[in-house]
Amino acid sequence: MTEWNVNPKDNVNGLKFGMDRESVRERLGAPAKEFKKSKYSKNTTDDYGGFHVFYDAENNFEAVEIFEGTVSVEGTVLFPGTLQNILDYDESFEKEDDGCTSVKLEIGVYAPDNCVESILIGCEGYY
Repeated sequence: MTEWNVNPKDNVNGLKFGMDRESVRERLGAPAKEFKKSKYSKNTTDDYGGFHVFYDAENNFEAVEIFEGTVSVEGTVLFPGTLQNILDYDESFEKEDDGCTSVKLEIGVYAPDNCVESILIGCEGYY
């Protein structure tokens, strides 16, 4: 997928948060690999190359981190872009050392040197 349409806390390209892993894989195909993102991960992550899909302890879709393509949130392109573009998009984004996060929108942005390298979209309560 090169174009991502996000409806915060609801879905990403029609993938509804809360879908089970099997349903997500039916839509996306088999991942290139499955791995634990960190020692604190509740479950394994599906790696599709340009994006990672995260699941909760019950194997339900809870977040996607995107590294490639175009990400539009409610019609506004946020990725690719700059950290300032993200901060200007919604006042709920709080700047951090290497990016920003919006708990309201459940979106986290990794942007070292002010250039967005990845954007993570989560379900309600992810952050």
